[in-house]
Amino acid sequence: MILFTKSPAPDQVKTRLVENGFLNAEEAVEIYEAFLSDILETVGRYAARNRADLVVSYFPEDGLDKILEILKSLRDPVKVARFDLQEGSSFDQRMNSAFSKVFVAGYQAAVIIGGDSPTISEKHIEEAFALLRDPRHSNLGIIVVGPCSDGGVYLIGLKRDVPFNFSGVFQKKDELDISLSMLESRSRELSIQLLRISTLYDVDIPKDMEVLREELSRNPELAPHTREVLRRLKGF
Repeated sequence: MILFTKSPAPDQVKTRLVENGFLNAEEAVEIYEAFLSDILETVGRYAARNRADLVVSYFPEDGLDKILEILKSLRDPVKVARFDLQEGSSFDQRMNSAFSKVFVAGYQAAVIIGGDSPTISEKHIEEAFALLRDPRHSNLGIIVVGPCSDGGVYLIGLKRDVPFNFSGVFQKKDELDISLSMLESRSRELSIQLLRISTLYDVDIPKDMEVLREELSRNPELAPHTREVLRRLKGF
């Protein structure tokens, strides 16, 4: 299980929320720290219950101390098997690096998520791993994706023996995320079968924050760290 994230720092995280005037730079850091706290607790519970290892893939190099600080502040301890620095100058290259490092370390399958979906559940993660270990796909090259409602993806699962390259995949066209369609196109080129799990959303722009607010209203047990910060910042 890989959490692929930037370390929270002003002007580095949730920049589109700042550009749109929804948050200032300090508030963006605070909300992203809350996102990471909720996600870490969710994936930590999943890893512990399923005897999986949690890897934190982080960027930039000097960001590890902040991530360790967040881990120490959690209500429930979360065990991290390893911390891997993302390498590369682009998002695509860093994604390739994150998968490559865990496979070189000997892991046979990995599911990667980002820090933008604080309401992700253990169910989403289990859907992905279930497809990766399904014997019906054992002789096939597959990639598992969690589609976002905006055309992007919030989760990707791969096996060690699937030679997938993410270069040029994560793109926007006219401000619309086309990463999912690019992943589908690349999969066809490589004769790899793309399998989808449940759709979720990530939080990038003010409209996404409203979706988040509505989901938290319907499900009071979700994302307690995010809920607390939203209440304080925006009177939720």
